[in-house]
Amino acid sequence: MNSRTPVGEHGESWVRRVTSGGAEQWLATVWVRDLDGRRRLVQARRPVPREAELALAERLAQRRPLGFRGAEPNMTVQELGEYWMRRRREEARAPDTDGSRGEHDGAVSLQTLAGYQSALSRIINPGLGGLRLTGASTGVVDEALARVDLSGRTTRVARSVLAQMFAMAVRHDALPSSPMRE
Repeated sequence: MNSRTPVGEHGESWVRRVTSGGAEQWLATVWVRDLDGRRRLVQARRPVPREAELALAERLAQRRPLGFRGAEPNMTVQELGEYWMRRRREEARAPDTDGSRGEHDGAVSLQTLAGYQSALSRIINPGLGGLRLTGASTGVVDEALARVDLSGRTTRVARSVLAQMFAMAVRHDALPSSPMRE
Protein backbone atom coordinates (compact mmCIF):
# COMPACT_ATOMS: atom_id res chain seq x y z
CA MET A 1 0.00 0.00 0.00
CA ASN A 2 1.46 3.34 -0.91
CA SER A 3 0.76 6.83 0.43
CA ARG A 4 -1.66 7.50 -2.43
CA THR A 5 -4.20 4.99 -1.13
CA PRO A 6 -7.27 7.06 -0.25
CA VAL A 7 -8.26 7.43 3.37
CA GLY A 8 -10.70 4.67 4.35
CA GLU A 9 -9.51 2.35 1.57
CA HIS A 10 -7.28 -0.71 1.62
CA GLY A 11 -4.58 -2.08 -0.61
CA GLU A 12 -4.14 -5.55 -2.10
CA SER A 13 -4.55 -8.41 0.33
CA TRP A 14 -2.27 -11.43 0.50
CA VAL A 15 -2.48 -14.91 2.01
CA ARG A 16 0.42 -16.89 3.43
CA ARG A 17 0.90 -20.13 5.30
CA VAL A 18 1.86 -19.83 8.99
CA THR A 19 2.52 -22.31 11.75
CA SER A 20 0.85 -21.69 15.07
CA GLY A 21 1.39 -24.10 17.96
CA GLY A 22 2.52 -26.81 15.54
CA ALA A 23 -0.65 -26.47 13.43
CA GLU A 24 -0.54 -25.08 9.92
CA GLN A 25 -2.93 -22.24 9.16
CA TRP A 26 -3.39 -19.54 6.54
CA LEU A 27 -3.16 -15.84 7.31
CA ALA A 28 -4.92 -13.30 5.09
CA THR A 29 -3.56 -9.76 5.53
CA VAL A 30 -4.23 -6.27 4.18
CA TRP A 31 -3.15 -2.71 5.05
CA VAL A 32 -5.92 -0.15 5.58
CA ARG A 33 -5.52 3.64 5.69
CA ASP A 34 -7.74 5.10 8.42
CA LEU A 35 -9.17 8.62 8.59
CA ASP A 36 -6.25 9.71 10.74
CA GLY A 37 -3.98 8.90 7.76
CA ARG A 38 -2.26 6.01 9.52
CA ARG A 39 -1.94 2.56 8.04
CA ARG A 40 -3.24 -0.34 10.07
CA LEU A 41 -2.88 -4.06 9.48
CA VAL A 42 -6.06 -6.17 9.33
CA GLN A 43 -5.70 -9.95 9.46
CA ALA A 44 -7.71 -13.15 9.57
CA ARG A 45 -6.36 -16.65 10.28
CA ARG A 46 -8.10 -19.88 9.18
CA PRO A 47 -7.13 -23.49 8.36
CA VAL A 48 -7.94 -23.11 4.62
CA PRO A 49 -6.71 -20.27 2.36
CA ARG A 50 -10.14 -19.45 0.94
CA GLU A 51 -11.66 -19.34 4.45
CA ALA A 52 -8.94 -16.89 5.53
CA GLU A 53 -9.73 -14.66 2.52
CA LEU A 54 -13.45 -14.75 3.29
CA ALA A 55 -12.86 -14.00 6.98
CA LEU A 56 -10.67 -11.04 6.01
CA ALA A 57 -13.35 -9.74 3.64
CA GLU A 58 -15.91 -10.01 6.46
CA ARG A 59 -13.65 -8.10 8.85
CA LEU A 60 -13.18 -5.37 6.25
CA ALA A 61 -16.94 -5.15 5.69
CA GLN A 62 -17.61 -4.84 9.44
CA ARG A 63 -14.72 -2.49 10.08
CA ARG A 64 -15.12 1.25 9.79
CA PRO A 65 -12.15 3.59 9.62
CA LEU A 66 -11.50 5.69 12.71
CA GLY A 67 -13.90 8.61 12.72
CA PHE A 68 -16.15 7.16 10.02
CA ARG A 69 -19.52 8.84 10.11
CA GLY A 70 -21.68 6.80 7.79
CA ALA A 71 -22.60 8.78 4.67
CA GLU A 72 -20.85 7.60 1.50
CA PRO A 73 -21.00 8.91 -2.10
CA ASN A 74 -22.28 5.60 -3.50
CA MET A 75 -25.30 5.55 -1.14
CA THR A 76 -28.75 6.04 -2.53
CA VAL A 77 -30.91 8.90 -1.28
CA GLN A 78 -33.07 6.30 0.49
CA GLU A 79 -30.03 4.79 2.27
CA LEU A 80 -28.89 8.26 3.30
CA GLY A 81 -32.40 8.97 4.59
CA GLU A 82 -32.43 5.79 6.65
CA TYR A 83 -29.02 6.61 8.11
CA TRP A 84 -30.06 10.21 8.77
CA MET A 85 -33.26 9.08 10.56
CA ARG A 86 -31.30 6.63 12.74
CA ARG A 87 -29.05 9.50 13.78
CA ARG A 88 -32.02 11.80 14.49
CA ARG A 89 -33.68 9.08 16.61
CA GLU A 90 -30.44 8.57 18.56
CA GLU A 91 -30.22 12.31 19.19
CA ALA A 92 -33.84 12.35 20.39
CA ARG A 93 -33.06 9.60 22.94
CA ALA A 94 -29.84 11.24 24.12
CA PRO A 95 -29.99 13.01 27.49
CA ASP A 96 -29.38 16.77 27.67
CA THR A 97 -25.88 17.94 28.60
CA ASP A 98 -26.86 18.09 32.29
CA GLY A 99 -27.91 14.42 32.20
CA SER A 100 -31.65 15.11 32.35
CA ARG A 101 -34.17 14.63 29.59
CA GLY A 102 -35.53 17.79 28.03
CA GLU A 103 -39.22 18.46 27.51
CA HIS A 104 -38.87 17.15 23.95
CA ASP A 105 -36.93 14.05 25.05
CA GLY A 106 -33.77 15.14 23.25
CA ALA A 107 -32.99 17.18 20.15
CA VAL A 108 -36.37 16.82 18.42
CA SER A 109 -39.84 15.78 19.49
CA LEU A 110 -41.34 12.43 18.65
CA GLN A 111 -43.99 14.25 16.60
CA THR A 112 -41.26 15.93 14.54
CA LEU A 113 -39.57 12.57 13.97
CA ALA A 114 -42.88 11.13 12.77
CA GLY A 115 -43.22 14.03 10.31
CA TYR A 116 -39.69 13.42 9.04
CA GLN A 117 -40.41 9.71 8.57
CA SER A 118 -43.63 10.49 6.73
CA ALA A 119 -41.82 12.87 4.35
CA LEU A 120 -39.21 10.20 3.69
CA SER A 121 -41.67 7.40 2.99
CA ARG A 122 -44.34 9.40 1.13
CA ILE A 123 -42.34 11.96 -0.88
CA ILE A 124 -38.55 11.53 -0.82
CA ASN A 125 -38.16 7.77 -1.29
CA PRO A 126 -40.76 7.40 -4.08
CA GLY A 127 -39.35 10.38 -5.98
CA LEU A 128 -35.61 10.20 -5.29
CA GLY A 129 -34.93 7.07 -3.20
CA GLY A 130 -33.14 5.04 -5.87
CA LEU A 131 -30.89 7.93 -6.92
CA ARG A 132 -27.21 7.67 -5.92
CA LEU A 133 -25.87 10.70 -4.06
CA THR A 134 -23.42 11.28 -6.87
CA GLY A 135 -26.37 11.77 -9.23
CA ALA A 136 -28.37 14.02 -6.91
CA SER A 137 -27.83 17.30 -8.72
CA THR A 138 -29.75 20.48 -7.97
CA GLY A 139 -31.74 20.09 -11.19
CA VAL A 140 -32.73 16.48 -10.53
CA VAL A 141 -33.86 17.21 -6.96
CA ASP A 142 -35.68 20.38 -8.05
CA GLU A 143 -37.55 18.50 -10.79
CA ALA A 144 -38.62 15.72 -8.42
CA LEU A 145 -39.92 18.21 -5.86
CA ALA A 146 -41.66 20.26 -8.58
CA ARG A 147 -43.58 17.13 -9.65
CA VAL A 148 -44.77 16.66 -6.07
CA ASP A 149 -45.81 20.34 -5.88
CA LEU A 150 -47.76 19.97 -9.13
CA SER A 151 -49.65 17.01 -7.68
CA GLY A 152 -51.03 19.29 -5.00
CA ARG A 153 -49.05 17.91 -2.08
CA THR A 154 -46.82 20.14 0.02
CA THR A 155 -43.06 19.63 0.01
CA ARG A 156 -42.21 21.93 2.94
CA VAL A 157 -41.17 19.14 5.35
CA ALA A 158 -39.58 17.08 2.56
CA ARG A 159 -37.44 20.07 1.56
CA SER A 160 -36.34 20.52 5.16
CA VAL A 161 -35.50 16.82 5.51
CA LEU A 162 -33.57 16.78 2.22
CA ALA A 163 -31.64 19.91 3.22
CA GLN A 164 -30.63 18.28 6.51
CA MET A 165 -29.77 14.95 4.85
CA PHE A 166 -27.60 16.55 2.15
CA ALA A 167 -25.93 18.86 4.70
CA MET A 168 -24.92 15.76 6.67
CA ALA A 169 -23.61 14.13 3.47
CA VAL A 170 -21.47 17.24 2.84
CA ARG A 171 -20.13 17.16 6.41
CA HIS A 172 -19.20 13.50 5.90
CA ASP A 173 -17.44 14.24 2.60
CA ALA A 174 -19.95 12.13 0.65
CA LEU A 175 -20.91 15.19 -1.45
CA PRO A 176 -18.90 18.30 -2.35
CA SER A 177 -21.97 20.53 -1.89
CA SER A 178 -25.67 20.23 -1.15
CA PRO A 179 -28.07 20.19 -4.11
CA MET A 180 -30.61 21.87 -1.79
CA ARG A 181 -28.57 25.06 -1.37
CA GLU A 182 -29.84 26.46 -4.64
